[in-house]
Amino acid sequence: MMEIKENILLSLFTSIKIGGKARYFCEPGNIDELREALAFARTKKLPIFILGGGTNIIIKDSGFAGLVIKLSGSFRNIERKENMLSAGGGALLSGLINTSISFGLSGLTNLSGIPGTVGGAIVGNAGAFSSQISDCLIVVNAITKDGEEQVIKEPKFLYRDSNLRDKIILCGDFSLKPEAIWRMEEQRKQVLEKRSATQPVGKKTAGCIFKNPVGVSAGELIEKAGLAGFRVGEAIVSEKHKNFIENMGNARGVDVFSLIKIIKEKVHTLYNINLSEEVIIV
Repeated sequence: MMEIKENILLSLFTSIKIGGKARYFCEPGNIDELREALAFARTKKLPIFILGGGTNIIIKDSGFAGLVIKLSGSFRNIERKENMLSAGGGALLSGLINTSISFGLSGLTNLSGIPGTVGGAIVGNAGAFSSQISDCLIVVNAITKDGEEQVIKEPKFLYRDSNLRDKIILCGDFSLKPEAIWRMEEQRKQVLEKRSATQPVGKKTAGCIFKNPVGVSAGELIEKAGLAGFRVGEAIVSEKHKNFIENMGNARGVDVFSLIKIIKEKVHTLYNINLSEEVIIV
């Protein structure tokens, strides 16, 4: 029997270190345990939240009054099939990228430095430097919260979004192209250097807060609105990248949400642009 824990503090699992308790929490390591968890939630009529790497979410201080599922075990496996890699939804995206480089298979290197899991990256169509994970994703294996397994050969992707948000990603298959390992290692180094130079790497953040409106950078709008360094409690608009909010110490969710509200209102007042969140609010 898989252990289902109660009242687990979720701030321990998020990159911004904010979030209340989950009523129930489990880490299924295979499909049978996942089915068991889903059946538990159905029996108790609980909402479900799939927690990946905790890097693109902000969880409210009140926590989550349902079942939080974090995939582990076999869901973290990465396998090679000729020029294709198959990665479990719970595998780290960085692990998938490192594996692709070790095999000399290109297509994912521009995503270096993006934190989180493969499942989260697929659902949110993670991207950077004119690349996105959907560029080389060919098949998704998923399961619905009702327990129906699906093979999705043509998922629909948008900018930082997909039609997969109501599903649990079991694994994804990626079609890649042979490339010299040294060239890919150099590309990864350049990408990571760019990230370090322009983003608050190593700080407690949830990544980019807002999606970029068409034709303009959300970070530039926030900077022009004079909000760089603006803070509420211990949450502050990053001076290094204005589309990031940093937890300076013991910030609460309410601090971050107040800051998000202030940013949206000021940008709308000044530029008549409605910013929409890229982060998932739980």
